[in-house]
Amino acid sequence: MGSFKSVLLFVTIAIWVRDYYELLPGMIIYKSGIMKRHSHSFKLSNIAALDIDQSFFGRMFNYGTVELEHPFMKTHFVLHNVPNPQKCLRLIRECMEEEDIKISPSS
Repeated sequence: MGSFKSVLLFVTIAIWVRDYYELLPGMIIYKSGIMKRHSHSFKLSNIAALDIDQSFFGRMFNYGTVELEHPFMKTHFVLHNVPNPQKCLRLIRECMEEEDIKISPSS
């Protein structure tokens, strides 16, 4: 039973450190991977709408999904399993205000 708990703990930590989001002035960078890192950036100036999606357990444990919408490319940049998504949304909006970027009020 002890080795099962150890493996479960290792898998949980590996999943947790696999995905990483960085909020920088003017952009968000998504990094994934453990052994080999991949990164994808999304400019805040391209965002037209911000949304939060939380399941029942997400509301209970304060995590959720933040979706950023690009209107012209018709693409979404999705941040999964974000702790405290309301705070994340507020930080993104503050960064956009610093860059003087206007978005539609969807949330």
